[in-house]
Parts: sequence; structure tokens; C-alpha cells
Amino acid sequence: MVFLILTYGIPMLIMIVCYSLMGRELWGSRSIGEHTERQLESMKSKKKVVRMFIIVVTIFAICWLPYHLFFVYAYHNNQMTSSSYVQQLYLGFYWLAMSNAMVNPIIYYWMNGRFRVYFQEIICFCCLQFINSRMRDGVPQGVLLNKNSNSELGRYRSCK
Repeated sequence: MVFLILTYGIPMLIMIVCYSLMGRELWGSRSIGEHTERQLESMKSKKKVVRMFIIVVTIFAICWLPYHLFFVYAYHNNQMTSSSYVQQLYLGFYWLAMSNAMVNPIIYYWMNGRFRVYFQEIICFCCLQFINSRMRDGVPQGVLLNKNSNSELGRYRSCK
């Protein structure tokens, strides 16, 4: 039970409190007077962020709860630990719990345009670095160098 509280209950409580406070601030912020197109777009964007918070917390709860309930049930029912399927059951719950780390970037990619753009730039940059490391002749075909850019990432502009 201590393990459940420390590794599931407290993180869930912290996430719910923090995301609720942020969500209330974002969802509740209203502008006075007539709404311009930019203000309406801003409110729509803020509500989308709040929905993303809700999805992240829900996915965390779904992914980690079976793993923790497995240990609580195994503690109270010792016969289960000697069954032939317990290892597969544990590995399934463990896989589901660990998949939470993979699902979050997918949620961010799906729901946040800015994250999507930066993610694509990083992936393209990494692919280009890999290609460059494998080539003897220098820059891969189709890649344009921007000599005025100070950042390594900003130098490559042919990913799209």
C-alpha cells in the first residue's frame, strides 16, 4: 500500500492539483469587451491545452493503475504468485505502465502544433546527421546549407 501511495497516489494527486490550477487559469481567462479573431483563437488554443492536460492525466492513470493493482492483489492473494501465468500478467502490466512514457509525446504531437513542428525539425536534423555521418562526399543531395545561421539545427532546411 505504501508503494501504491508513493508511486501512484502522490504523483496522481500532484498532477491533478497542478493541472487543475493551470487549467482553471487557462480556461477561465476571459477578455473584456468584444472578442477579436485573435482573442477567439487564443481562447480556443487555451481550451485545447486544458483538454491535453486531462488526456495526459487520464492516460497516466490508465497505464499505471493495473500495474499497482497487480501488486496489491498479489500481496493479498499469495496463491496467484505461484500460478503459471503470473509472469505474463506482470509483464503485460509492466509494459502498459512503461508505455506511458511513449504515449505522452504522441499526445503532444497530436494536440500541439508547435510541438509537432519542433519534433519534425529534430527528427529531420537527426536523420540528416546520420546520413552525413555515413557519406564520404559531404552534404546529402537535396539539403541546403544556410551559412548565416548560428545554430546547427537552423542550417538544414530540406526536411519537409
